[in-house]
Amino acid sequence: MTTYDHRDAHPLDEPWPFTGRADELDLIRRSVAAGRPGLVVTGPAGRGKTRLVLEAVRGMDWSRVTGAPAARRIPFAAFAHLLPGPVTLPRALRLLSGTRLLLVDDAHLLDDASAALVHQLAVHGRTRLLVVAADDTEVPEAIERLWTGELLPRLALRPLPAQDTGRLVETWAGGDVEPFTVNRLHRLCQGDLRLLRDLLGALTRRGLLARDEDTGARSWRGPLPLTDAGRDR
Repeated sequence: MTTYDHRDAHPLDEPWPFTGRADELDLIRRSVAAGRPGLVVTGPAGRGKTRLVLEAVRGMDWSRVTGAPAARRIPFAAFAHLLPGPVTLPRALRLLSGTRLLLVDDAHLLDDASAALVHQLAVHGRTRLLVVAADDTEVPEAIERLWTGELLPRLALRPLPAQDTGRLVETWAGGDVEPFTVNRLHRLCQGDLRLLRDLLGALTRRGLLARDEDTGARSWRGPLPLTDAGRDR
């Protein structure tokens, strides 16, 4: 017999615990150590790139800039909080020369001036760079040249393995989840952790992640719950 009880499910508005990626964490930490130039981390949207790099720089002294769609026509928009006002590229480069570690998030959304500044910071080599960019969309040429021009090594982030996906699912469910359900979710999401969270939320709200009273494990049978994220995916 199966029943549903949502009381031990992971709250929808809380971040997931960081899971897996031990090798990637080690690579990033070594890449931003003293004397290293940094790293570019790429992958499709939803793969967990930002969460990974934030975990990697935990406890370090770093600054952060972030690209945004609404600011792509504003020169140096991503660096506005680090620069005193309207500046030229050479002056911006001088002003940032003391930044030891710079995290550039959503680099595929940078305005052209900010992208050029990131590229020049890599050329000059005084600032270690940790650049995060989606690779399933158009990327500014200056950012793409970071790895094609061999200024920085690149980590193309693979999907989270099924075993680690299972740990996330069981954390969400508050207990065991049968392997068939874990594999189904892993296969459907194809490494998109935002979609996984969306699907688990839909299953939880609709009471579709049922618990077997004999084994205690949760399972999901039946059709895929349709959500906005699911339709987009």
